[in-house]
Amino acid sequence: MITKNRGSGAAVVIPSEGNWHKGSGGTGEEQTDRQYARNPCQIQQVQVDNAPILVRLEGMVEELAEAQSKPRIEAKFRKPTLNDGQSLWRMARDSQVLDLNSSYSYLLWSRDFSDTSVMATVDGEPAGFITGYMRPGEPDTLMVWQVAVDHEFRGRKLAAEMLDRLATQVRAERVETTITADNEASIRLFAGFASRREAPMEREPLFTAELYPDGHDTEYLYRIGPLT
Repeated sequence: MITKNRGSGAAVVIPSEGNWHKGSGGTGEEQTDRQYARNPCQIQQVQVDNAPILVRLEGMVEELAEAQSKPRIEAKFRKPTLNDGQSLWRMARDSQVLDLNSSYSYLLWSRDFSDTSVMATVDGEPAGFITGYMRPGEPDTLMVWQVAVDHEFRGRKLAAEMLDRLATQVRAERVETTITADNEASIRLFAGFASRREAPMEREPLFTAELYPDGHDTEYLYRIGPLT
């Protein structure tokens, strides 16, 4: 679950052809018809109000890729071990974006779902992780649960490299994740992945706000595939 506890109920519709500059991820004011007419490659937003909606995103351009603001680093990648559980918890906490689960859950994940997760290290120090699992009813589909990069290593496309490696590691034919409407960084990450794999991306509401007992924005399901 990749979440940021703010946002609106706006769906993003991206033209299948042409270039565009940036997406709002469901926040900000809605583009008027006059603004859209001046720039037909601007993204358009459609209010959904928790109604079922499917948005197909194809023909992604490089602007969707994770922004790189610093030089790439030499990272090593491996499956997390039980000893990494505390590092996963710390990076999730420090992200200030992810839902922080109990430390126990990260230990459990490191033990039971290590084969479908990845850990990045730089000079032996934890730098980032992705946790995921193969869906029981769709064993060729990787469901990505959380993605985090330590603040010291952000802006170096480490999340994108981890996602590419994990999808290859588990031989996924499809990738799924859930993202709240205003988490632009995660939307860019997965849209960039879809672009690199030349795969379509679909979006629809999955866990809507009324399903939560504790107040939570709608989580939208992003489904990418088939992968090439």
